[in-house]
Amino acid sequence: MKRFPDSGEEGPSMIRVRGLKYRYRGGFTLDVPNLHLRAGQVTALVGPNGSGKTTFLGLLAGLLRPDEGSVEIGGEPLESALRRRRVAAAFDFLPPQSNLPASIWIRTLSRLRAADPDQLARLDRIVHEDGMAPWLNRPLPRLSAGQRRQAALAMAVIGDWDILLLDEPFASLDAETAARWMRRIERFAAAGKTIVVSSHRLLELDRLGDWFLFLRQGRIRHESSKDDLAACDEIRVVLRCSEATALRILGPTAIREIRAVAPGVVSLIVDGRVAGGLAGVLNPLVREGLEVQRIEPRLTGLERTYHEVGRA
Repeated sequence: MKRFPDSGEEGPSMIRVRGLKYRYRGGFTLDVPNLHLRAGQVTALVGPNGSGKTTFLGLLAGLLRPDEGSVEIGGEPLESALRRRRVAAAFDFLPPQSNLPASIWIRTLSRLRAADPDQLARLDRIVHEDGMAPWLNRPLPRLSAGQRRQAALAMAVIGDWDILLLDEPFASLDAETAARWMRRIERFAAAGKTIVVSSHRLLELDRLGDWFLFLRQGRIRHESSKDDLAACDEIRVVLRCSEATALRILGPTAIREIRAVAPGVVSLIVDGRVAGGLAGVLNPLVREGLEVQRIEPRLTGLERTYHEVGRA
């Protein structure tokens, strides 16, 4: 797989990893030799179960201690950044004393993180918009999986922080709540916050991510930007012309599949990486005056790269 330029080269580094290793008892090792993640960037962790995504987030959050290597946050050691509450996180597990109601956890964290009036108002909006008030006084174990996820996300964003680490943030959420959290994450990133998110829901990652890390067996096998992935889409095109005309305009190397679907109408599967994305497919067809009946991504670049990394 092609390795794209280090994301840290395009802007100031907020997260810097050097020689990071974490060894499991069974012999599996998470190994991240060198990594820079930019400030104000949404980094998406992509990979199958057991690839090391949650472990990597746990190391960035200070929940796990590496066997080797170091993590820096904005140029300072991770331990110092954690003391100054620069890192926030939401994971899929219940905290100690989880029999306490979510409301007590939220109030306690608001005091510990010295949330100011604007930050408390943001929290109140989240509680109101997500309909959390009716169940906030229930103990965490009595909440549904989706409600626990909502509580964890709300608690994570209390106070001021520079980095937000999210492990499967959309799991168990209904579609409307997940959509609201996606918009919130986008607003946090637009405000300069650095987000690292892991999810198996590729559609959400495709929308949110600026930079993508593909993990397999404890190692980052591939890195890519959103623009590079977009150019890798497989694109389905239905247009009125002959097979010979389509091959002449787009070229045989770009067309992965071609078939007639009606008299004078062909359906194509085009390699977006070769053709130059949607624009690279559509523009020459329009210049030739052809009638394009449908054009749409068939397999996104993220999906395609995920499968390629899995087979490598």
